[in-house]
Amino acid sequence: MAGRVYAMVGPRRLMAGGLFAAGLTIATFTQIDLDTSLWTIRILMFLRGLCMGFAFIPMQAASYATISPADTGRASSIFSTQRQIGVSLGVAILASILTSHMQLDQILGAGADPAAIDRALDGFHLAFGVSVLLAFLAATAALFISDRDAEATMKARARVKVEQVRVEAATA
Repeated sequence: MAGRVYAMVGPRRLMAGGLFAAGLTIATFTQIDLDTSLWTIRILMFLRGLCMGFAFIPMQAASYATISPADTGRASSIFSTQRQIGVSLGVAILASILTSHMQLDQILGAGADPAAIDRALDGFHLAFGVSVLLAFLAATAALFISDRDAEATMKARARVKVEQVRVEAATA
């Protein structure tokens, strides 16, 4: 879906919208408690993944828009490296927040301390709150991306779509 909308909307609005919607979806994770249905969590995770698709696909297309074919391999390596570093930093920050509120020996087992469980749940909510903040910051940063730099990829996608319509019309 994101690939189809990309040529009409452009990467800036698609990324900003996807990240903002992901932030809103992630915000619902701050309301999860011990009684939340697993199906509710599954649906929220699916929605978050869907929203992130609207951010990642245009991000990658726009990143390579001005790269010459000869430099694509090098650009791909740099893009993958920075993406992995960003993901690693995000996981490290959120895991640090979460683990700073947990004492596993007090929340696991038959004699689990209710206060320790509440502290762990608070850490869970705080970690997702920080994740929401990061998603909104990323959405704001996406607003500064120039669609003009990615025009070549937008036109190429539009040409492919027009060609598909012509082929379908000719075979019908």
